[in-house]
Amino acid sequence: MELSGILEIVLIVLVLGLFGFIALSGKGNAPDIEKKLEQDQLQRQNETERLERKVADLNKTIYEMQNNLNKGVLDMQNKMTRQLLENNEKTNFSFQKQFSESRQIMKESNKTITDITNRLAKFEETNKNVLSATDKLENLQNILLNPKQRGTFGEFQL
Repeated sequence: MELSGILEIVLIVLVLGLFGFIALSGKGNAPDIEKKLEQDQLQRQNETERLERKVADLNKTIYEMQNNLNKGVLDMQNKMTRQLLENNEKTNFSFQKQFSESRQIMKESNKTITDITNRLAKFEETNKNVLSATDKLENLQNILLNPKQRGTFGEFQL
């Protein structure tokens, strides 16, 4: 129920109370009743003005509280937005750093694999040369073991 409705009810109760008082007393003359009515009316006006001031003060307080609440919510939103942006920047920086480190590790790994592959190729070539030299030495040994071939080899060398 609104405050103006409450005020109306209070005024009606006061007026009815006044009329009830006058009816029950049954005594008194008209000038005293009029004077009493004027005093009651003045008292009601004063009470009404006091209540209206309280309502105005309450409305002002509510308005100020709403403004403070709105300001607080806006400040909280701004703070949360700043924190989210900071966290996003930190996360992006971290991801970029990790990606850069991973890329560097991949480059070094690829270089190492290439180096190992080249060394294996050289080792394989060297191994082929050793096997070829072993075969030639074996042939030479066979030639030198056989006296007939050794003589032919010796003549050939002269």
